[in-house]
Amino acid sequence: MGGLGLPLWYRPCYHLPAVQTPEGINVSTGGQSQRRIAAQPAGWVWYGWGVAAALILFSYAATAATITLKVKAYNKSQTEKRTTLVRTALPPFAGPSTIISLGELELSYDVATKTYYVHKQIELEPGQARTFEVVLNDIWSIPEKSLTEYEDHAKALADATKDTPGVDTSRKMAGVVEESLKAIAARQRAYAVGVAPAADHIRAYESNLKAIEQVRKDVGVLENLAIAAGKDPGAILGSPLVPPPADLGAGGRTDQVVVLRIKVTNPSLTEKRTPPVRQDLPVEVGPTDILDAGGLQVGFDSAQGLTYVYTEAVELPAQQSREFEVRIRNPWGGAEEHLARLKKRIADLIEIGRKTQAYGSVTNGMAGIAIDLESLATNKPPATLNEEYVAFARQRADRLRQIEGRIMRIEELFQANQKPADLFVAPMLNVKPPNPQTTWRIIWIIIIFLGVFSVFFFFRWYGRSKSETMDRRGAGPAGPTVPPPDSGSPGQGPAAP
Repeated sequence: MGGLGLPLWYRPCYHLPAVQTPEGINVSTGGQSQRRIAAQPAGWVWYGWGVAAALILFSYAATAATITLKVKAYNKSQTEKRTTLVRTALPPFAGPSTIISLGELELSYDVATKTYYVHKQIELEPGQARTFEVVLNDIWSIPEKSLTEYEDHAKALADATKDTPGVDTSRKMAGVVEESLKAIAARQRAYAVGVAPAADHIRAYESNLKAIEQVRKDVGVLENLAIAAGKDPGAILGSPLVPPPADLGAGGRTDQVVVLRIKVTNPSLTEKRTPPVRQDLPVEVGPTDILDAGGLQVGFDSAQGLTYVYTEAVELPAQQSREFEVRIRNPWGGAEEHLARLKKRIADLIEIGRKTQAYGSVTNGMAGIAIDLESLATNKPPATLNEEYVAFARQRADRLRQIEGRIMRIEELFQANQKPADLFVAPMLNVKPPNPQTTWRIIWIIIIFLGVFSVFFFFRWYGRSKSETMDRRGAGPAGPTVPPPDSGSPGQGPAAP
C-alpha cells in the first residue's frame, strides 16, 4: 500500500489552485513529487503475490543518542524470485528532521495515520534475506536542562512570594512541581536508551509529555501568584489554564478549492484490466467538502472515520490510463487568516505592554512570539499538494495552536491588571486609581462617619425612650374623687336632710 492508502498500480496527485474559472473552481496542473514516483512498482500483479511470498520483520536497536530501526525482508520461496514492498512506519513524532540515515529506503508520509514511513520496492532471490537500517536521532526524552529550568523557576517564584498572603499556596505548588519533575527524571533514567528496549523508551516519553504539561500548568499558577503580589516572574514558562481549541483546519474552511487527481494505469502489455478504485481522503475532509467527485462515488468509512471516493471497476485496455479529478474544499484554507489574527492579537498585547510598562519577562515573551509568527508566515507550503503538503499543513496547524496557547497565557497575565482605558473608550472612565494611602484615608473617613452617626443615633434613641417613660408614669390624683353637689334639676327638690 502507498502512503495514501492506494494500491500501487494507481496514484493520486494533489494540486494547488492557480486559475479561477467562471464557475468559481480553482484548478491547476502539476506533477507528483519525485519521491512518490520513485516508489512506483512495475505492476500490480507482482505486488499482489509478492507480499505473500516475503516475510518482513523490523526491530529497534538503540545507542547513546540514536535509535536504529532494522527492517528485514525474507523470501520464503526456495525456487522463485519474488518482488515485494518493504514498508515500516516510523515511531511517533519521527519526521524528516529526526532522520540521520535512511539507508536504501525512501521516506513518505501516511495521510491516514499521520505518521511517516520508510519503503522500497525490492526483488529477492529464492531464499534471500535483506536487512535495511534507518538511523534516527533520539528525540524521545525531555532534556535535563528543561527539567532543571522548570524546577529552578518554581523555587524562584515561591521565594518571590514569601512575604505575601499567597506564600503557603506558592510553597505547596512549588513542592508539587518538584515532585513531578523528580518522577519524570526517574522514569527517563529507568527507560533510557541502552537500559530499556527502544519501544519502552518511546512509551515512557509519551507518559512524560503528559506529566510535563501538568507541570507547565502548575508553574503557570505560580507565575500568577507572583504577578498578583507585584513581583516580576522572571520568565513565562507556564501554560494557559484553558488550552486553545483544537482546529483540524488551522483556522476554518474557506472557499478555496483544491484538485485531487487519481491516475489509474494498466501496466499489462496484452490484457485488459477492470480494477476497482478507492482513495481515502485526509481526516480533515468530510463528505460535504467534496464539491465534485469527478465521476467517482463518495463513501464514508465509519470504522476509520474517513471519507473516500471510489468506483467498483474501471475498464482499462492494455497500457492505457485514466485520470479522475476530484474537487475538494481546502480544509487548510483558513491557515493564513488564522495566522493574521494571531499577529493582530500579539501586536495589541505588545501595545498594552508598552503602555502599562509590563515586566521585562512578559515583554520578552511577547517579542519572541512575534518573531515565531513572522517565521511561520515566511515558511511556505510545497508547490504541489501531495503527502508532503498534507504533512506541512498539519504541522503548521499544530504550530499555530502552540503559539496561540502562548498568546492566551500572556492575555491571562494582562487580564487582571488591565486599565479601564484599555477596556473602554469613554474618556470619563479614564481615571487613575487611587494610591494605597488615599484608599486608607477614604476607609477611615467612612469608619469615623459611621461611628459618629451611630453615637448620634444612640443618644437620640435613648432620649426618646426616657421621655416616653415619663409620659406613661405622669403625676395622677392624690385621693378619691367626689362628684360636686347637685344643685338640683327641673322636677326635683333639694336633697332630704
